[in-house]
Amino acid sequence: MKKSAKICHEKLRSCVKQHQELIEYCRHLENIFTMMILGQVLFLSLIMCLVGYQIFLADIPPSRNISLMLNLGGTLVQLFMFTYGCDGLIHQSASIGRATYSGPWALMPMDRIGKILRRNILLTILRSGRSCCLTANGFFPVSLETYTAVLSTAMSYFTLLRQKSVNDEEN
Repeated sequence: MKKSAKICHEKLRSCVKQHQELIEYCRHLENIFTMMILGQVLFLSLIMCLVGYQIFLADIPPSRNISLMLNLGGTLVQLFMFTYGCDGLIHQSASIGRATYSGPWALMPMDRIGKILRRNILLTILRSGRSCCLTANGFFPVSLETYTAVLSTAMSYFTLLRQKSVNDEEN
């Protein structure tokens, strides 16, 4: 059993080193792309609102309407792919604690290596409580919740534009 504890300790050490490298990589990505992410989210929200306004309220020919619907669909797909990737990073990062806990650590002996292994597992589980994520310039983490929030915001702006348009027509 001592040999398996030593093997588990070495494998855990290797996994922790790889995880630390991935955390550093995520920090590097965050530093590079944080402003672009914020710009992308804001820009796509604005595009969805304006294209929705043109589709439903503007008096345009049907051939142009098809083009605008394709534009809106492409914008939705682009935002979904972007937020889906970021959401996967959050979920994979958060699942490290569960994966570590589900290992055979309880079967290890209570010798020096077993105690070191348990302590390292505890530290790994504690660190996994703070998942890695990409943010929009630190304002909010980007995830599928961001996707639904952007859709909700775009619909709110669209409703505001529609209400303004109706009020202008009445006057």
